[in-house]
Amino acid sequence: MVDIYVVDPARHDLIAACSEVFKSSGKTCYDEERTRVMATAGVMSCACHEGRIVGVISTELWRSTDSLAWNKLIPADQQISTDGPAMLIGDLAVISAFRRRGIANALLERVIADSKYDEATLLFSRVFAVSRTPPGGPSGSSYGILVKLGFVELVRLAGYYTEPGWNCPDCGEICACDGRLMLWRRA
Repeated sequence: MVDIYVVDPARHDLIAACSEVFKSSGKTCYDEERTRVMATAGVMSCACHEGRIVGVISTELWRSTDSLAWNKLIPADQQISTDGPAMLIGDLAVISAFRRRGIANALLERVIADSKYDEATLLFSRVFAVSRTPPGGPSGSSYGILVKLGFVELVRLAGYYTEPGWNCPDCGEICACDGRLMLWRRA
């Protein structure tokens, strides 16, 4: 059983603990400063087990889909639009010793439930490292959980992290990792 809390970006101890969870999950680009920026730009929630942070998820709310950075990557016949806000699930990490205990699922379910208060009708998530994993879904990623919760693959993002300044959250560097943009739509 875990408790889920919103992370206060002003709490240096929480930011440091969340940064360690990201780094322990292989997301090496998450130093404390980047973690603080992510928590300030949107909402970062953590899952705690017996007082220890064991999982983290970051989200960001867009008031309009006009600001969706991905629309330039999506084929014209698959462009996304909505009258309401959309939410991006930025990154999700669970300490390896606590995986397969439903923590990632609990964090995602909480985000979906809380998104209705922001009137978000669409949720997006990126799943990475498609190029380094077997067909059918990235190993060790949130792909299976997202599908179980009703997300569908919208588009594959080939070589998503090849631009300077955008380090891959999987391998921590500029790379040719592919990704998938997943979409969940409120009924």
